[in-house]
Amino acid sequence: MSTFLDKIISFFTSAGIRIIIAIAFVGITWYLSKKFFRLLAKSKKLASLDKTVSKFTVNCLTFITRALIIVIGATILGVDMTSVVAIFAALGVTVGLALQGGLANIAGGLIILIFKPFKIDNFVEANGVTGTVTDINIFYTVLKTPDNKTIYMPNSSVSNVNVINYSVEEIRRVDFEFCVEYGANTEGVKALLLDIAEKNERVLSAPEPVSRIASFSESAIKVNLRVWCKNSDYWDVYFSINEAVKAGFEKYGVTIPFNQLTVHIEK
Repeated sequence: MSTFLDKIISFFTSAGIRIIIAIAFVGITWYLSKKFFRLLAKSKKLASLDKTVSKFTVNCLTFITRALIIVIGATILGVDMTSVVAIFAALGVTVGLALQGGLANIAGGLIILIFKPFKIDNFVEANGVTGTVTDINIFYTVLKTPDNKTIYMPNSSVSNVNVINYSVEEIRRVDFEFCVEYGANTEGVKALLLDIAEKNERVLSAPEPVSRIASFSESAIKVNLRVWCKNSDYWDVYFSINEAVKAGFEKYGVTIPFNQLTVHIEK
C-alpha cells in the first residue's frame, strides 16, 4: 500500500512540477511578447515604414509567436514534439477545410498589403460602407464611420469588390445641381453661382469653377456648378456653398420651383 502511495505521490509531484513550469512559461512569455510587440509597434524602424505595413506585420508576428509559445508549453508538459506537429498538421487541415473563409481573409489581407488599394487613415467606400480605415489585421479591415460606428469587414470581401478611395488625390471636385423656374434668367443664375464660388476662400481657382445648364426637367431647369477644392475641405465647401446659394437666390429673387403639372382642358 505504501509503495502504491509513493508511486502516486511521485507521479503527481513530477507532473505537477511540469504543469507549474509550463503555466509559468506560457504566462510569462505571453505577457512579455505582448509588451514586446507594443514596443515594436512604436519603434522608430517600424515608424519609418508605411503605417499599414507596420500594423499588418506586427499582427502576423504576434499570431506566430503565440502559436510557438503554445507549442513549447505543450513540450514542457512532456508531449512528444512529433505528436505536437502531427496534431497541428491535422488541426491545420481540419480548420482549413472548416474555415476556408478565414484563409481567404488572410489572403485578402496580403493582397491589400501588397497592392495597397487603400491605407490606414484613408477615407474609403466598399461594400456599401463608407468610413476611415483604422486597422488592417490578419482577418479584418476595420472602418470607423463619420457617425463613429466601428465596422469590421472581412478582408476577402474587401479585396474582391470595387473600392472607392477618397483620400488618394490631393484635390476633389464638388458637384452641385440647382433647380430654377423656367422663367428665370439662366445666364444671371450661372453668373451668381460662379460669383459665390469665387468668393469662397476654400475653392481653388485652378481648375476654375464651371456652371452650365445641366438638363430640363418637368418642373424646372437644372443648373449645375462644379468647383475644385483640397480633399480635406470637401465638406466645408459643400455645405458653405449650399448655404450661400440659398441666400443668393433669396436676395435676387431666383425661385426654386415645386414639382408641378400643367393641364390643358379642351372643350
